[in-house]
Amino acid sequence: MSFKNQTKNQHFLSRIEQRLNAINFNSEKDSMRIYSFLLLERDEYKVELESRNGNKISSNLAYIDLYSFDFLDNGIRYNLEDAFGRYEEKIHASTLTFINKIENNSNDIQEELNDVLAMKFLNFIRNPFNIKKVLNTFGALADYNPLNSKLRAEYEKIEKRNDKGVDRICQLFDVEKHQYFKWMKVIFLILMDSENKGRNMLDDIIYQFVTDRKQAMAVWVYKFTDENADKKVCLSDRSFVDLADPENGSLVMAFNLTANCFIKLAMFDVRTLLENNPERPDTVENLMAILESTPKNIEIRLLLNDEYALEALAHYNRTAILQCHKRIYCSSSNIYGL
Repeated sequence: MSFKNQTKNQHFLSRIEQRLNAINFNSEKDSMRIYSFLLLERDEYKVELESRNGNKISSNLAYIDLYSFDFLDNGIRYNLEDAFGRYEEKIHASTLTFINKIENNSNDIQEELNDVLAMKFLNFIRNPFNIKKVLNTFGALADYNPLNSKLRAEYEKIEKRNDKGVDRICQLFDVEKHQYFKWMKVIFLILMDSENKGRNMLDDIIYQFVTDRKQAMAVWVYKFTDENADKKVCLSDRSFVDLADPENGSLVMAFNLTANCFIKLAMFDVRTLLENNPERPDTVENLMAILESTPKNIEIRLLLNDEYALEALAHYNRTAILQCHKRIYCSSSNIYGL
């Protein structure tokens, strides 16, 4: 993998995903725009449309040299853009194919589901508004070094970066320099195949999600068409919406797929579910043994235009406002649910 290129305007939510939410979806790529709403009152879900013309996607949700760690002559810099590109180049086709297969009740969706989950979790990890949250979860990774000597040499450049851009990044995203460097090291380690296995840690995380029998997994896809086509899905500047119930400790996250579709992913610890179910047909140990000996089944459900889907969309959009850093984005100037 090459770290060298001339890309300095570095997106933390890909242009490809933003284009799936464009105001002018049928325009040329470089002309596509998206509406931006500034948060005014969080608890009252009050936002303000910043421009009737929208923002140019080519420069939206991006920052100069956010992921760069060394600079050469002629505008060449070392950064993580090529590592991101491995996932970004597939996400447009994978997203639309995934939605189409769900609508047609196809069971052959594993590859597209993996692609979608990998991209959405990458967006969570690489989002600079999530730096502290990411460090709380993955920060210990930064105590390790790549086994591959060539990767280790690049990795060690991260903390050697010493330009004014670092100070601007830390000020804008409200982090200390050591936190920024640690976050960069976490992203590097998650994306690099440091053990020459043919896959990286992000690939392993997604594989664990979809195969670990000790974790139950459910997926809901919400889509809005026909008379509801004007009801749009928001896009948070944090890239995800947390719908988890703090009391049960489960993981429930929702992500924008397109202007008219979003996905909700829930993961539950099977043992905890069984222990809390007084009507279980057998002992917890026997049931766990049965589950671990059978292939994992992922329940995927499509909700299309019904009242439950509309209620879920309103809740999703309001929660996106409640949890965003400062802005949300949408293909409509009217946010559904407000």
